[in-house]
Amino acid sequence: MKGYLKCIVMTLALLLVVNAQGVLAQTLPSNVHLVGDEDGILISLPEEETNFLYKERMLPGDSIDREMFIRNEHDQPYTLYLRAERATPKEEKYDLLTKLEIKITYKDKIIYNGPVSGENGLSEDIELGTFQPGEKARLHAVVTLDGPSTGHEYMNKEGAVDWIFTATKESLYPEPDDSVESSEPEKGKNDSPKTGDDSIVTYTAMAVGSLMLLLVVAKKNRKASKEA
Repeated sequence: MKGYLKCIVMTLALLLVVNAQGVLAQTLPSNVHLVGDEDGILISLPEEETNFLYKERMLPGDSIDREMFIRNEHDQPYTLYLRAERATPKEEKYDLLTKLEIKITYKDKIIYNGPVSGENGLSEDIELGTFQPGEKARLHAVVTLDGPSTGHEYMNKEGAVDWIFTATKESLYPEPDDSVESSEPEKGKNDSPKTGDDSIVTYTAMAVGSLMLLLVVAKKNRKASKEA
């Protein structure tokens, strides 16, 4: 009985360890959200970082340089999209997010360069491409607080953004497009002559027959005139 109970306790402990590891593996940064077909897509930051692009007490001219790692651990390809959503209310006069400039580089290509507020494109989905099973990628971002135009009126202001990743599972075997017709002619389709060709053959045969009949009649008439 003791051995049985010990076995149950060990099994429960093992399950707790496995579940805890699973939760840790899927834990996202607090300001990063993954929606859609998220199973298999893992997003992580370097160790000891819990927020993406977070820094307190920024001064005009200061910048934040951060990286984010994305990988597909599923056996299906995924198409991934990125957008930013404002997490702090917009201020009418002194909005800090309009003074924060961000440049996002993905696979050595700049995919966004503008205000963190995202009013000129970052608030809309930016396609990051299709992640094949096992594929990894690095997203690099630099945020800078503009110096010349940021005065004392922005002191003690706060600005926060949520980063939204949308994952869409793709099929390994795309269905054929029935709307595209084959350019190859059907077998036997051009073997028989067209209707117009039949008419031409018929009229030609009738003309030849009429000509032969005229020749025969002409010969008979000529022969009859000689005998007379």
